Amino acid sequence: MLPDHLIVARMQQGDLIVDPPPAVERLQPASIDVTLGDSYRGFTGNHTTVTLDQIPDDLTVGLPVEDGILLQPGDFVLATTAEHFTIPADLCAFLHGRSTLGRLGITCHVTAGLIDPGYRGHITLEVSNVGPVTILLRVGDPIGQVTFEQLTEAAARPYGHPDVRSRYQDQDGAAGPRAVPGLVELADVIQIRGGA
Repeated sequence: MLPDHLIVARMQQGDLIVDPPPAVERLQPASIDVTLGDSYRGFTGNHTTVTLDQIPDDLTVGLPVEDGILLQPGDFVLATTAEHFTIPADLCAFLHGRSTLGRLGITCHVTAGLIDPGYRGHITLEVSNVGPVTILLRVGDPIGQVTFEQLTEAAARPYGHPDVRSRYQDQDGAAGPRAVPGLVELADVIQIRGGA
């Protein structure tokens, strides 16, 4: 994992790009703070069953951009970092929640914390309120931290390579889920029922 001075060195080198660059107070010992952007998506509730290879375009809808997002207990929205990232082929990055938000019951990513080598774009946040109180998250609030890890060598097929299913390259703002093409169809779907 890169410490603060090596994160700065890679940004000065110009292959690790964070735009806008983090202010000094956002540089942590082994990470940089990222802030909440102004793009949000919510689920429409139009569909009851979705498969990974057939995700409808209208599953999520853009939410009005105001000062931020009000999260009631149990709410889940897609949001974005204000920062746009370019990750070089010899680094990968990881999105982490912040301790204060965690102690309030706010997660900034449900599962998608890995940012692949070669990725370019804003980071979509999977924001959920699993706590007992309503929280207002405002545009510009610190929402997470990103760490960077050095690969032993550059990836041969970084994110965006034609042979890689890079469905979110160059995303601008919060991006909804996109179908996974080429999944093998199963002849039978097994349903697991309680007690069976």
